[in-house]
Amino acid sequence: MGNLHADLMAFHPEVTGSSILVSVRYPNGKRTKFGVDFGMFQEEKYTSLNKKIPFNPEELAFMLVTHSHIDHTGRLPFLVKKGFNKKIYLTKGTNLLIMPALKDSYKILREREKLFGKKEKAIYNYDDVRRTKELLEPVDFERSIQVDEHIKIMFFMNGHLFGAAMILVRISYEGEEDINLFFTGDYNDHNTFFKVDPLPKWVTRLPITIVIESTYGNMKSSDVEKIFKKNSLSSLNQGKTEIAPVFSLGRAQEGLYEAKTWQSEGELSTDIPIYLAGKLAYKNTNILLRNPDIFRIKKDMRDFLPENFHYIDSNSIKTILLDKNPKLIFTSSGMGTNGPAQVFLPEYLPKKNAIIHFMGYLSENSKGYQIMNTPDGECIKFNGRMIPKNAEVYCTSEYSAHAKQDALIKLLKKFENKRMVIINHGSTQAQCDFAAEVVKQTDSKEVGIFEGKNLFRVNHWGFEKSINTHFQ
Repeated sequence: MGNLHADLMAFHPEVTGSSILVSVRYPNGKRTKFGVDFGMFQEEKYTSLNKKIPFNPEELAFMLVTHSHIDHTGRLPFLVKKGFNKKIYLTKGTNLLIMPALKDSYKILREREKLFGKKEKAIYNYDDVRRTKELLEPVDFERSIQVDEHIKIMFFMNGHLFGAAMILVRISYEGEEDINLFFTGDYNDHNTFFKVDPLPKWVTRLPITIVIESTYGNMKSSDVEKIFKKNSLSSLNQGKTEIAPVFSLGRAQEGLYEAKTWQSEGELSTDIPIYLAGKLAYKNTNILLRNPDIFRIKKDMRDFLPENFHYIDSNSIKTILLDKNPKLIFTSSGMGTNGPAQVFLPEYLPKKNAIIHFMGYLSENSKGYQIMNTPDGECIKFNGRMIPKNAEVYCTSEYSAHAKQDALIKLLKKFENKRMVIINHGSTQAQCDFAAEVVKQTDSKEVGIFEGKNLFRVNHWGFEKSINTHFQ
């Protein structure tokens, strides 16, 4: 017996494999456990963690999903395989996007198994993906859902991605003050394609514990240098070919819209073809084009495809490679490790009349990171081939879907009664730097950092204690 409290723990290091477990203990001794996201570890040094679940999936009462990115959803079928069979709550937009992402994830797992054998055996199969689909429970933004006798949830708009949400969890018990938990997921305060509704005042006035990401917790918005347009137009108008690795959802469509604006402003000739390569990027693009209302896409942006646009499939890729005319190719994957990028990068990297422009975050183990950090003229290994780096290579964070430090602090300052702020989903350095700024710049009563082994116990008044243990 005891007071109402909730234990929170994250099982992932740095910016990968997002997974948060919450265990609520009621005064009568009963418990309710639920999870927020269950993502794939994508960095090479952490992939062994994909096979581990440090809790019993059968004990979870439900799951919450913030958005469809694989580092937040990729292991949901594994959770189902290991016994989870309850509802998975997500927004209607994420519901449309999650299955193509999970099917693509399974495809990559199968390919790695074929390449590396038992060492990289796929952790789930297509039937697990199908059974995951049956558990999905799509909900509207700002609609209160009573998931059980004591817990209500509500999703709020988030500029990070199409369909992305921040999630409020309200825990109540007769005779006790409510515990309010707020999960930002990956966060951004704006999006090119849709207006992000502000949080209601009644939410920001709640006594609340906030779990917030910190991917760019040590970078300010003013630190970002906008170079993509300048570099792209300069190269394309000189007759060069540009390869722009993009994430299949969000960055791909933003790149296409950007190219369309260059055309409409007369800065890029419509004679220069613009291509999109990658099956998932193509599927996501069509989902967005067919469902603009669900994703709240602005009316003047619902047709974001540029003129002279073409999709590259397996039948056309050889023709494109042989074409020596200038062109702009957006290709997955965004870090250059998977997808058609594996074909285009080694083809154009040796060419001095080519430019390779990464449009987002590159993890240390990614092919893109390796390319960026290899000196000009030196060689990079691609599937056993040694390829010299002769092309111009750039990387920009201007299209990042993650808020920078100042925007994260701005979000926190909206909350008038912060009982505790827990820093999550960032490199060790970014988390520490951001936590220090939260202490300096906000009135949060307590600030903590998820380190993978510690749990935080919170109640209505906020922080109760920290325990250095694995959650069971």
